[in-house]
Amino acid sequence: MAKVTVDLNSRLLEKAADIFKGKTRSELISIALAELIDKYKQKNLYELFDSDEILIAKDYNYKALRGGVLIDVDDSFDVIEDSLTEIEDGFDEIEDSLNEAEDTSDEIEDMLLDIEDSLNNFGGSEDDFS
Repeated sequence: MAKVTVDLNSRLLEKAADIFKGKTRSELISIALAELIDKYKQKNLYELFDSDEILIAKDYNYKALRGGVLIDVDDSFDVIEDSLTEIEDGFDEIEDSLNEAEDTSDEIEDMLLDIEDSLNNFGGSEDDFS
């Protein structure tokens, strides 16, 4: 530690003492110097990019970090439209399956009628075969 005698603004020293209760004058000066150094280091980070502008990614979403959710309405409508199309396609497939089942049922009914006609032409009845 270095021992230094300095003249300090008494109002600033009182404000710092109010904020950092229980700290000695020496500790307050050390805190202030540490903060000053941290601020200087942050400033030098901008110089690394040879720019005074803050570089922020275009897709950076500060609201998402706060827990909010941003929704792209156009994308949402597209997703809903795609889902509805898939549902309609599913209903069409079900309808096609039901029509095929109905056709198959009709074919089976026709086959049974043909068998009944054959039995009647044969001269027997269904009861003869049971």
